[in-house]
Amino acid sequence: MKPLSSIVLISIFLSASLAAAAQGSIETVLQSVGQNNKTILAQRDYEAARKIESKTGLNPENPFIEYDRLPGRPEGAGVQQEFSVTQQLDFPTAYARRRSVARQITSQSETDSRAIRQDILADAKKVCVQIVYHNKRQVELAKRAQRAQRLVDDISQKLKLSAATALDLNKARLQKLDAENQLRLNGSLLRQQLQRLAELNGGNPMQLPDTVYPELPELASLPVLDSLIEAADPGLLSLKQQIQIDQARLALSRSLTLPKFQVGYHYQSILGQRYQGFHFGLSVPLWGQANTVKLAQANQLSSTSRLSAERGQHYSSIVQLYELYQVQKQGLDQYRISLEGLGTLPLLDTALKLSQITAIEYVLETTYLYAASDTLAELERDLQLTATDLYKYQLN
Repeated sequence: MKPLSSIVLISIFLSASLAAAAQGSIETVLQSVGQNNKTILAQRDYEAARKIESKTGLNPENPFIEYDRLPGRPEGAGVQQEFSVTQQLDFPTAYARRRSVARQITSQSETDSRAIRQDILADAKKVCVQIVYHNKRQVELAKRAQRAQRLVDDISQKLKLSAATALDLNKARLQKLDAENQLRLNGSLLRQQLQRLAELNGGNPMQLPDTVYPELPELASLPVLDSLIEAADPGLLSLKQQIQIDQARLALSRSLTLPKFQVGYHYQSILGQRYQGFHFGLSVPLWGQANTVKLAQANQLSSTSRLSAERGQHYSSIVQLYELYQVQKQGLDQYRISLEGLGTLPLLDTALKLSQITAIEYVLETTYLYAASDTLAELERDLQLTATDLYKYQLN
């Protein structure tokens, strides 16, 4: 086990180094994650591939060229030759509707990428909140460890003068051991969160020395906030776009049930006679596109139902987050007021120095204050985490 003085000095030096580095706020961290996250980069490549895929099949099929050379029998009967170039065409409206489907798919792929990016940035911001929490706690625990060491030293001196008991010293040592253990544990948790942040940042380590949370915006009314979230939620937007895609595909499927055309040029040579001219054909739409319109209608109905269900779940989740935020905010405010009414550590230090309280009473009182301070820190962190979920729609 390292001596307390080493632990405290290392912790204080680390905090000072991080503060001096000033490598930026949560906003700069999120910018870096948005640029380096491997999932976001992979989704960007997938989006580009999907855009290319949506543009395939928009043009008419390749022209078809035929040539026949048929020598006659018996010998001297001559050679018959035929040459033709044909092009098959869908009904003209099909091409415009294919392009409409392609545009809708391209727009949806961009929305899907934005949804993935938003989720990853929300995860990164939550990690940042945890890091700020552990940064603050590391500073606080270092102070507690120093105070506990001073108490042990002071009681040890008093014990030599018979002004304290062995029980007092044991209580002080237990508090010192607890402070050291919490300091080490918090340092480990802080490193874990920094490792998680590096993972989200594409494997690139980042430091976040902040010990102050970002300021929370004023909470709008539930209807206003819900409308803002719904308007910006890429998940809902993607479902709306899927309905538009299904509508465009329904229109396309109806165009594909119309006759197809075949046009071209035909040349024929028989016994020295030549014939040439235009070729025209027309398909009879009997069974080639059976049930395609019904399938497109079913897909559109399914997408509409999914959007309706998602809207219900969306509103329910927003209501739950909204109420949780209000409860946490109220609890935090009340806890701050209550904590201000409790005795402070300087008062306890003075009381112990003047022998107004015993060492055991000092340990108990400081333990109560520490527990209250820890609860307050947890309430602050939890409120920030809830706010991250509630205002995720603002992350871009």
